[in-house]
Amino acid sequence: MNRSIRWTSVVFATLVAGLPLVGGCAGPTGPALMVVTGTVSIDGKPAATVFVTLTPDASKGTKGPASSGATNDKGEFRVYAPGNREGAVVGSHKVTVSCPFAANMGSSASGTAEAGGGCSIAKKFQSVDTTPLVAEVTAKGPNTFKLEVTAK
Repeated sequence: MNRSIRWTSVVFATLVAGLPLVGGCAGPTGPALMVVTGTVSIDGKPAATVFVTLTPDASKGTKGPASSGATNDKGEFRVYAPGNREGAVVGSHKVTVSCPFAANMGSSASGTAEAGGGCSIAKKFQSVDTTPLVAEVTAKGPNTFKLEVTAK
């Protein structure tokens, strides 16, 4: 009888420990993500230190967190989801490109350009409601996007 109780305890502990593994590919910290990289240019010139955000397009069935990143001096970017997880969820995304917040440079806390400010990105690219930029993140990859925006 004592053996039976030990055996049951071992089986139960094994099953409980294995439960997180059968939850799918999402993992314990969120949905599966694919690496997303690319470049941003403003009127054909590399856009340094701007923000790129990929927002899942719910109207096309894409669900999950938005992912974002900043460009380097060459206009290159890589996006990260909440929790500093690299990548974006698979599916359709609306893409925004905005200026970093700097009150003395004419941008607002939301990253959008203010009248007469120093942000050179046209407003239509800075809002998820008006951006013409889209990205289709695939499970097969590569997910490298060349984003072209215009100045004000």
